[in-house]
Amino acid sequence: MTEVELLVDDAGSPAKEPHAPVGGRRALAVLIGALGLVALGLLWVGPGGDDSSPDDTSLDGTGLANTALADVDGSTTPTPVPSTTTTLESTTTIAPAGGFIEGEGPALQTVVGYELWFGGDSSIRRLDLDTGDMLSLGFSGYPVIGDDDYIVAFDLVRRGYSVIDRADPLAEPRLLQVADGFSIDSIAPSPQPGTAWVVDRSSDRYDWRLLSLRTGAPLRSTTTESLTTSQIAFGFDLAVGPEIDERDGTLYVLSGTGHEEWVSGAVVVRDSFRALIERCDGSECRRAWYDLATLEELDLPTPTELLEHTELLGRGSWIHERTTAAETSRLVDITGEVRFDTTEGVPRRGFDVAPDGRWAALTNGQQLRVMDLTTGELTVIRQATNRVGTSSSVVWVETAR
Repeated sequence: MTEVELLVDDAGSPAKEPHAPVGGRRALAVLIGALGLVALGLLWVGPGGDDSSPDDTSLDGTGLANTALADVDGSTTPTPVPSTTTTLESTTTIAPAGGFIEGEGPALQTVVGYELWFGGDSSIRRLDLDTGDMLSLGFSGYPVIGDDDYIVAFDLVRRGYSVIDRADPLAEPRLLQVADGFSIDSIAPSPQPGTAWVVDRSSDRYDWRLLSLRTGAPLRSTTTESLTTSQIAFGFDLAVGPEIDERDGTLYVLSGTGHEEWVSGAVVVRDSFRALIERCDGSECRRAWYDLATLEELDLPTPTELLEHTELLGRGSWIHERTTAAETSRLVDITGEVRFDTTEGVPRRGFDVAPDGRWAALTNGQQLRVMDLTTGELTVIRQATNRVGTSSSVVWVETAR
């Protein structure tokens, strides 16, 4: 496994250009001549000076000049940058909307068919892993859901969840809102393409709405007594949808008419597609994986020991486990036999697993790295170095061709 350390140096502020001293009294003719030259100069420059827009190699949300990396034996090492402190409340994006960097071929030395959308306290960016092309959207936010046609991100300016159209990513993102006093406290992926669940946690039960990502219109509603979330950054989290509701040792599944009783037991970990259920008969307990589309038990090995907090990633292919105080964080395959350390990614969940379960993307130390989950090998994505914020998230989506 290749580990890459981010180098951080201290750097002072650049010295300001000293002002030239003003000379003595001038003759009136000289003064008039000088004023005439100044006026001609202003007319030549025009209002606003240079109107050329910098591309995505200009200042980032970190306030630092973006720098490229040099390849060494297939890995990458970042150029030293000054240390920075960034907070969610005070960060503003400097990168211009539409900043674009043309790639130089596959970022992983192979074609994978995926894009990575990443951001946080820096501009949201789209990286095509097959071409290396990278686009800056010009506003700060945390991507949390990747869909065939849309990206959902927590918008730091509007303090809500905004929808980005993948076909027109530079268009104004649309803020998700629900009428009738519904407060969107969290959001969850939905197995139905083009939709997402939002939840209001203001009452003693959890009130859900399924929204169209194209129009923002509510499509259905339901309520649950249980809720599972994972913190993405300080102030907001990502929920697991209401496909299962857990009530007093009994599991209820969401059907076309509401929640219906399914089996007795407890959810160990789940997403919208698959669930690990533990059922006990007296002192004898048994765990099994279930397909939530069919409710059928899957013939798969199960992990016997997991840490206190778990979530299912990569469409049910990998488990993220961590301790309560986040001293330990790992990615575990669904059999429990393979584990990769991701402690650098906690306490926030600054990583995601691809839908095919082959790759994991990790954002930390102002770097974007991709792990091959068949080998554990890490690759630094050099196009993204210093463009990843100090707090960030990332999602995988299949490449739109």
